Amino acid sequence: MVIIRVTSGGLDLFNPAVIFSLSFALLFVIRPIYELRSSSFGESFLGLPIPATMGKAVVVASFGLLFFGVGYGMPLGKTLGQRVPPPSHIECPTFFKGRIFVVFFISALGFASLVASHGGLAFLMSLWAGRSPEVTLALRSSSGYLYLAPLAVTGISVWIFAIGVRARRKLWIVIALILMIYSDIAVLGLGSRSYFLPQILALAMAYYLVRNRRPSLSALLAAVVVVFVIGITLPRVYRDTQVNENGLTSAWSTSVDVRQSLDDFLLGPDTAMVDALAFEVDAVPERYDFTYGATFVNALAKPVPRTLWASKPRSADEELNALLFSSSYERGTGVAFSVFGEPWLNLGWVGEILVLSTLGIAARALYEFLQKNRANAAAIAVFAVCSPYAFVFMRGGIGVDYFRMAFALLPLLWVLRGVAELRFGPSRSAGLPQP
Repeated sequence: MVIIRVTSGGLDLFNPAVIFSLSFALLFVIRPIYELRSSSFGESFLGLPIPATMGKAVVVASFGLLFFGVGYGMPLGKTLGQRVPPPSHIECPTFFKGRIFVVFFISALGFASLVASHGGLAFLMSLWAGRSPEVTLALRSSSGYLYLAPLAVTGISVWIFAIGVRARRKLWIVIALILMIYSDIAVLGLGSRSYFLPQILALAMAYYLVRNRRPSLSALLAAVVVVFVIGITLPRVYRDTQVNENGLTSAWSTSVDVRQSLDDFLLGPDTAMVDALAFEVDAVPERYDFTYGATFVNALAKPVPRTLWASKPRSADEELNALLFSSSYERGTGVAFSVFGEPWLNLGWVGEILVLSTLGIAARALYEFLQKNRANAAAIAVFAVCSPYAFVFMRGGIGVDYFRMAFALLPLLWVLRGVAELRFGPSRSAGLPQP
């Protein structure tokens, strides 16, 4: 936080480095303290005795956070962020309606093919009914392109929303919200919060950034309560088909039990990254050797379907869950090892230095890009799509989660690419009000 304050001139709540640091505090400070105060601390984790390496896991994570700060403080990130040109000066989605329709059509076609190949409407209803072994198996056997297809309109939705807020065009705001709801069609019932929470945060960021404001303390506290109950607890309870037998009503009554919800959140798998990392640093490299970059190959090759590359290396999460939690992995479930897990699995301390410092540089570049183009709706949309993933990466990992961010961002950049073909400049931006 000190590095962020010095290099960025203050602490901006929307700065990805601030989000990253607050996420670290939740997962690697508050969670361990809450566990230590619990009567069940040390009993077991996923049926296995917790190793005596919890302290080492916190040290590894703190070491990684330190080098994230080092990377953020380097001038390279600032230089990169200021050199990237704004993606568009035109603030009228009708200029790009052809490209927007193409993205939506391909997205809908991909998701429709997934639904059709697994039983049609019955499968769609099962997606909305919560997680089940049948749904998990179906999704595992399908291409991620089909399951993630609705996410392709996320960035476009945020951009249209930002323009609608600035121009006070209610129709565009409504269209943006409809697109955002569609983008979550596959994940809401499954309670996949790492999918839809970044989207909600992106809309909130776009709203405040367009108006050049930040939320007040009272608005922030209210948002924390609402997100915790409706955005975190309710989806977790609803997706459990054994808990939500009576539907949304029973799930809601369970969610508003504050003490139980806090215990489930701070003692359950939602925030168990420090526990999982403790198992990892206990086993790697003492019992299992480093993978020396193999899982990064998987991350880079993630766009290549496994049907085309059967021997493609497994992701870090798959590798670690298969090694450390084989029983739950075979049942189709697993845990996340945080952003510090994959670097440790590949290169140990060296991996933490290389990966986390690079991530710090990227976070600085993204924030400087916003600072340079803060009056540009397209730049705001790009920033708002990317910045919330600081928490997703902290909780899960870059190699595991970057593909989802790319799915949300790249179609927007392709739509905005039409600006170069139209050859319009800032002075001919559809006559909409400019800040």
